[in-house]
Amino acid sequence: MDKVVVIGDNFIGAEHYAKSLAGQDVSVSSVDLPGTKEEQHTAQQVMEFKGPNSVSPDAKVLAAVKDANIITAHFAPMGKELIDAAPNLKLIAVARAGLENVDVETATKRGIAVVPAFGRNANAVAELQ
Repeated sequence: MDKVVVIGDNFIGAEHYAKSLAGQDVSVSSVDLPGTKEEQHTAQQVMEFKGPNSVSPDAKVLAAVKDANIITAHFAPMGKELIDAAPNLKLIAVARAGLENVDVETATKRGIAVVPAFGRNANAVAELQ
């Protein structure tokens, strides 16, 4: 059975991921990204400009992913340090269209699939027209 670790944040809480995974043949555990909504947003902005390795992962997050086969998150920094902390990792699923918070190069070298949520912001973008 695959072990899924959900990294929740103040934008998309871990409970939403866990609810969507209910009834699947996976073991689900969760950890919350520390900080306020503003602090998490600031960290995301840093990653968007400087890359996924510019923000260090929290120690609780690193400990939570050590046995993970699958990690799913929204804003969590998933750089080389986090990827290396999960030796059994097969999949990173990101609840956003962009992959600015994921070290795709490191994941690819390890044979780890990285899946974004393309189209997630389509309605919001359409409203700008």
